[in-house]
Amino acid sequence: MGKGLIRVIGLALAWAFIYALPAVPIEGLANLGIEFSFTYAVDMWPAELGLPGFIGGLFFAALLVLTGQLGRFERLPSSRLAAWGTLAGLLLAGLYVTQVWPEPGSVIALIVVIATVLGALAAPGSAALFRVVASRRGAAAGARV
Repeated sequence: MGKGLIRVIGLALAWAFIYALPAVPIEGLANLGIEFSFTYAVDMWPAELGLPGFIGGLFFAALLVLTGQLGRFERLPSSRLAAWGTLAGLLLAGLYVTQVWPEPGSVIALIVVIATVLGALAAPGSAALFRVVASRRGAAAGARV
């Protein structure tokens, strides 16, 4: 497998993890019997948010490939990453609204806001995860010498 493909998969997995983080307390509180009006809308909140996060990560990776930045995206400024993450979140929201939830209504605005905000957070967050992995690989390589 090529290094670029591994980075794309790693990005998508990082986005899935970051998207699923807000779902953990929702699921935990539901398991304790603390309910919100939306708690039982879906059964497994981490999976419900993690899968769109994975797809959003693929969109983000595609943007990086198109701009030639995939190989060094973790070195880009956080503001640029957040802007591209926002765009990837909007693309994800557009896909979701047109293909998964095509009915008009107030929930569409909520989907767009959630996907956009999580995209803006997931892009610099995934870069931070990549930097941590790179530093640990460097430390491990230094320890083997």
